[in-house]
Amino acid sequence: MNLYTKIENDLQDAIIDGRLKPGDKIPSVNDLRIKYNVSHITVRRVYQNLGDKKLICKRGLGYIVQSKEQNDYQPRTNTIGCFLRPPRPRNNYDNFFNDIHSGIEWECSLRGMNFYAPHICSYLAQPYTLTPEKLELFIPAMKECAKMVDAYIVDERIPDNILGAVMSVVDKPFMLVNRYSALPNIDVVVPPYRANMQRGFEAARQMRYDALVYLQSGHPRGKELTAVFEHYRSNWPEVKVIPDCSIEDWKVTNERLSQALKELLKKTRRLLIFFEGGGLYELLLNHILKHPEYRLGDNCGIMISQNYGFPDTIPVRPACFVLKPEKIAGLVVENLLERLKNRNRPYSCYSPPPEIDLGESLYPISPKP
Repeated sequence: MNLYTKIENDLQDAIIDGRLKPGDKIPSVNDLRIKYNVSHITVRRVYQNLGDKKLICKRGLGYIVQSKEQNDYQPRTNTIGCFLRPPRPRNNYDNFFNDIHSGIEWECSLRGMNFYAPHICSYLAQPYTLTPEKLELFIPAMKECAKMVDAYIVDERIPDNILGAVMSVVDKPFMLVNRYSALPNIDVVVPPYRANMQRGFEAARQMRYDALVYLQSGHPRGKELTAVFEHYRSNWPEVKVIPDCSIEDWKVTNERLSQALKELLKKTRRLLIFFEGGGLYELLLNHILKHPEYRLGDNCGIMISQNYGFPDTIPVRPACFVLKPEKIAGLVVENLLERLKNRNRPYSCYSPPPEIDLGESLYPISPKP
């Protein structure tokens, strides 16, 4: 008997009689090479044969025992239905979703998956004109392409009631991008809001910021950040919350901010201004810099929830949560394909590792030479 046949038979017997269960790791190349005194080429041939028999599958750098659900699944179309907003012209301040979209296309192409984006997705490019009537049109559009695709990737702008209506009649995996969902049978990929806020606030407290002015954007996505903020609110001795900053006229927000700063600076040494987004950073920065009583990095600092939404040419780089769209795109495609292999795995929320950029808006500004 050839050595590779013996190794193959030994592993196959272990799988069939249950000594190796679905999901268990197969011994590594080095372990089998030493145990049977064979070359790594022989071991890889064994892996190939067991893979062809649908007994094992690759997982990371090694192999695991393949489950029955994985054996039963056979892609029918090798196509992903992508209901994402189309890319817009690139600019010098915010290309976040552009980069997610192109990253998902790239990840699909690397894995040999087709990328189907119907024309109706153009409605998603204009959130302020995305009426309930237009959203209702996504239900028949997503149903119609069910026979063409193996799974769906969906934009944060498609609400749960629309997704629920489709998922009630379409038995395909769904991956939601960039927001949480109350639906029980959907996977989501979001930025690491909670971990980033914890790290950011801890860094600010270590730098002896002891009061917080929290500027709520008023946008639906901001509600998720606000919920995370409420979890860490008790860490701050003094807190002022200013709502609807991206909805109200800036003059209104400016007046509220000035009042909050005056009140807090009477009873605290250093206060942090935190904003749910990046769009107001330039206005915030100008407001602070033109008032001599506010000394950036001394008695006040600024932190924002994302490294997008402000020009690259800004004179003071903000402290911000680092969002990496290419990492989000990779998690979307990777975990959607894992879902296709095993429809019985628990539904989950996936996020890239947290990362904070302390920038220049928490420290005193050094004079330029």
